[in-house]
Amino acid sequence: MAASVAAAESNADKQSRLALDIRNDALGRMGTIHTMISLLGRHPGSLVSLRWRDASRGLALSGSEERSVVRAALADHTNPYLLANFGYYDIRNVDIGGYGDADWIYTDAGVIAILTACRNLTRFSGMFRIRGVSHASFAALARSCSKLKSFAVYGAASNFSDADAVAIARGCPHVESIHLTRCGSVTDATVAIIAQAYPKLRKISLQGMATITTASVLSLAACPELTELALS
Repeated sequence: MAASVAAAESNADKQSRLALDIRNDALGRMGTIHTMISLLGRHPGSLVSLRWRDASRGLALSGSEERSVVRAALADHTNPYLLANFGYYDIRNVDIGGYGDADWIYTDAGVIAILTACRNLTRFSGMFRIRGVSHASFAALARSCSKLKSFAVYGAASNFSDADAVAIARGCPHVESIHLTRCGSVTDATVAIIAQAYPKLRKISLQGMATITTASVLSLAACPELTELALS
C-alpha cells in the first residue's frame, strides 16, 4: 500500500515538473503554446492539463503568443474546454482579422466568446474585411472590457456606427487612443460623438474616409487631452 502511494506521488511529481517545464517553455516557443492549446482543448481532464491550467493562471504572453492563442480560440470557439481555459491567460491585446485566414474563422460568436474572457484587455484591433462580424462584437467589447485603452477598426466591412462609438465610450471609460481606417459608415457626426464621449482621448487617427471633413477637426478641438490627430 505504502509503495503504491509513493509511486503515485512520484508520478504526480513528475507530471507537475512536466507541466512547469512546459509552462516555462511556452514563454519562448510558439510550438509549445500550440501544444498547450491542444492539451487544454482536447484533453482537459488530464493531470498535466489541470496542472498547466493552474500554473498558467495570469501567464503573461508575448505578442505573437497572444495572437496564436486568440487565433486558436477563434477557430475552435465552440469547444467549451478551450474557452473555459482561455480565461487563465492574461490576454491584454486582441487582434481580429490580421492572420490571413479564410473568412470563416471570424464570426460574432467567436469574437464575443474571446472578449467575454478577456477582462483585462487594454487593446483591441479589428481588421474587418469579413462580414461575419457585426455590431454584436462591438457591444461585447463595451460590455466586457472596461479596462480598454485603445481600439482600432479597419475596413469598410466593419460598419462601425455612432451607436457603437457611444456603447464603447460608456463601457470603456479609459479609452485614450482610437484608430478608424476605411470605415465607410463613419461620418463627421460620428467624430462629434467621439469628441464628446471620450474625455480621456489623447490620440485619434481617421484614415481613408472621404466622409470626414474639417467639421471633424473642429469637433476634436474640444477634446482637452488630445495631443495627436492623424487625417488622410
